[in-house]
Amino acid sequence: WVFTGQGGYEFSPGYSGFVRGVFNDRSFENRSVTTGAAPGVGLQQDSQGYEITAGISSEITNLISGEAYIGYLDQDYQAGGFDDVSGVSFGLDLVWEATQMTTVRLTASRDVADATVPGTGGIFYSVGGFGVDHELMPSVFLKGDFSYYNANYEGSSDDREDDGYRASVGADYRFSRILHLDLLYTFDERDSNVDGQDYTGHQVTFGVRLQH
Repeated sequence: WVFTGQGGYEFSPGYSGFVRGVFNDRSFENRSVTTGAAPGVGLQQDSQGYEITAGISSEITNLISGEAYIGYLDQDYQAGGFDDVSGVSFGLDLVWEATQMTTVRLTASRDVADATVPGTGGIFYSVGGFGVDHELMPSVFLKGDFSYYNANYEGSSDDREDDGYRASVGADYRFSRILHLDLLYTFDERDSNVDGQDYTGHQVTFGVRLQH
């Protein structure tokens, strides 16, 4: 479960300061695999954590709006074999209505992701990127995204750290108000300091959406 509480104050027209607290409890049915362990003999990956941040949300102009924050997070794993994850957290979410047809998004964040590799409980995950959405015509919308990330596998025996990026382009064709067709191409590149963990991927997805 996740609980979020927030309080804010508008100190100037269009500018508000806020303090946010996020508390979580993560439970897993299956044990995490540990190096050299027999199946089902791994460590329990359950954890509890919190994040306290302070930031500003603003409508900088009638075309640019968003929020930025910085704070501290801590994720404590119950099993002694996993290192806890703690440190500075941050976030940025900025939207620029460049034209009536084009929107530009700028994002950044740092959070804890639960690991799926042996011997590591959590990953300190930092990511930043931008995206563009463009209305080509009333029924056709184009989009493109690029992000760069750093993943630190806390407590891993090989001090694993990954850097990578993801780029995607896609289109959304709207047959009607409720029927949408989506086409998306994604390219992934991951460079790791651990042998055998580099990765390059190409993915094409096609979807049909019904929305009311």
